[in-house]
Amino acid sequence: MHTKLTIPERLKDLRVSEKRMSLQELSDATGIPSSTLGNYEKDKNIDMSLGNLITLANFYNISTDYLLCRTELRKHKNQSVSDLHLNDDAVQILTDEKYNPRLLSELLTHENFWKFMTDLEIYIDSFNDKGIQIASAFLDVMRCKLTELGADSTDALATVFDNSHIEAEQYYMNILSDDLSI
Repeated sequence: MHTKLTIPERLKDLRVSEKRMSLQELSDATGIPSSTLGNYEKDKNIDMSLGNLITLANFYNISTDYLLCRTELRKHKNQSVSDLHLNDDAVQILTDEKYNPRLLSELLTHENFWKFMTDLEIYIDSFNDKGIQIASAFLDVMRCKLTELGADSTDALATVFDNSHIEAEQYYMNILSDDLSI
């Protein structure tokens, strides 16, 4: 299970991990005193001025909602569900929050996800009449793999992408051999 970042943690993460800056360098770049920036990173009861909030959001090129930990989207853009081409079942799954959304985000943004999806599309297209059953089998395999992972882990996702096509192919072939007597 993941924990949500606090505002001070997000501010420090942006400065240290992403920009690799000291408080003084950030102060010089934004015009906000380093003591003020340091207080923002330490104090859980932040009393940040609107001007400083906007200055920091602009400097990091992120939304104020992201800076305030109200969203995980760096640049919030309202988009209709129909524009995302999600069906009712997919929307229900996403809104039920019975999964780890950060893990799903890591999965979707992993560098090999496109290859994984291309392989899946080839499997499904190869078996036109069995496409739905194969897609269901794929989901079963992925559900098992994600359950095995349990926690957020980019390295573990790499393992899923490297190995899942082999296991999924074996699973698909078992289904097809049972149904088609191959």
